[in-house]
Amino acid sequence: MAAATAAELSPLHADALGELGNICGGRAADALSRLLGERPVSLALTEAHLPREQVAERLGGAAASVVGLRVALTGPVDGELWLVLRQRDADVLSRLLGAHHAGAASGALYEAANIVASACLNALYALTRLTVVPSVPEVTALSAGELCARLGRGVMPESPVVTTELRLRDENVSGRLLFVPHARCVGPLLLAMGIT
Repeated sequence: MAAATAAELSPLHADALGELGNICGGRAADALSRLLGERPVSLALTEAHLPREQVAERLGGAAASVVGLRVALTGPVDGELWLVLRQRDADVLSRLLGAHHAGAASGALYEAANIVASACLNALYALTRLTVVPSVPEVTALSAGELCARLGRGVMPESPVVTTELRLRDENVSGRLLFVPHARCVGPLLLAMGIT
């Protein structure tokens, strides 16, 4: 399979990426729940190849203020992994993680990004036996539109975006897990999952 852009994904391949998103998202939800003292974190429907403008809509519209926690991925699968929260939800999450003043919020979210990325990559390895190495997380406050313009920058603008919603039900907090594999890595990734 050659490099696959979002527009070129077959239904079978989109479903496979969606299932990968569900599995990684489930591990991320479990890890986040443990980090928060076993608070219930649930998983919503995964969407496997959203256009960038629809990603912005899921985040509250292009003008919405969000906090993006980005991890670059290198190895057999190059790309990006993001945990994105609206500003209000990021504030609540950082407070729940023990950050009671603005200066500690970035550190708390940085730790959450590390935990979530590790959980996702462990799930990816269990499913594919591919070892993918994460960068240190970046924590950035920006608009949803600006974030979507950055998705895949340095990876490939047309790369598919796999998005899964995580919900902390008892605090009405939600975030989006975004997996953006480089288009040239989609074929090997699917092959490692047993999909041709």
